Amino acid sequence: MRRCRIATLFVLLFVTSGLAQSGQALYLDGDGDWVEIPDPTEIMALTNMTAEVWVKIQEFQWNSGILALGDRSSERFALTHTAYGVPGDDHLENGILEWEFNWSGGDYPPFSTALGQGLYQHVAVAYDGSLCRLYIDGQFAEERAYDPPVNQGENYKLYFGNQIGSHPELYQGLIDEVRIWDYARSDEEIQADMSRSLTGEEQGLVGYWDFNGTTQEGLVPDLSGSANHGVLVGNARLVQWDVEMPITLVRPVMWGALKSQRSP
Repeated sequence: MRRCRIATLFVLLFVTSGLAQSGQALYLDGDGDWVEIPDPTEIMALTNMTAEVWVKIQEFQWNSGILALGDRSSERFALTHTAYGVPGDDHLENGILEWEFNWSGGDYPPFSTALGQGLYQHVAVAYDGSLCRLYIDGQFAEERAYDPPVNQGENYKLYFGNQIGSHPELYQGLIDEVRIWDYARSDEEIQADMSRSLTGEEQGLVGYWDFNGTTQEGLVPDLSGSANHGVLVGNARLVQWDVEMPITLVRPVMWGALKSQRSP
């Protein structure tokens, strides 16, 4: 009888521990808010690279930036979501993903892959110097040929939730687990890591923002070691996950203030 009770207690503790998992994500309302990283030195010169992000689009916008490196006149790269319709239209339909290199210096066709509204989806773009591969929820979707990116500006910043361009193109919804790598990751690597948080010490990881807290200065910390911390602009804020978020935490969530690795 005693053995039975002990076994039951163990199962209950295990289940409770699993259900107790919690974390945060970046919430943007699409009205003048985003995250801005002033001097992303380690990311500026990347040629081969992989960018990964979890998104949950709350409301389709005519054009909305998910992440972008650039300024108001040009950009090195950008991942955007473009909905069908006319700017200001209240009946925008499912849109498509676009990956751009060298805006103002290149013209590439957008991907034909659409995202859903109100769904958590993982997006990964891997570039090996010639081909750019798109993955949705870990599955290969399509690829495009691109020339390598170049820097056309001296004051590029990294943005989450905004493709700055000639005017802000804002995102409405949740963004989480942004990762930037200095090489084109394989199918297997993307699939292995997409549904778990990282330690920040993974080989090739040059940018990692999990949005689970802020530094003592109120910045969103870059946990990769590059210390490219982000500034919350406008009403951008961190909110607790809802129960649908398919991420398993592999390290404790740090609530409240986090110590800066270095001044950004």
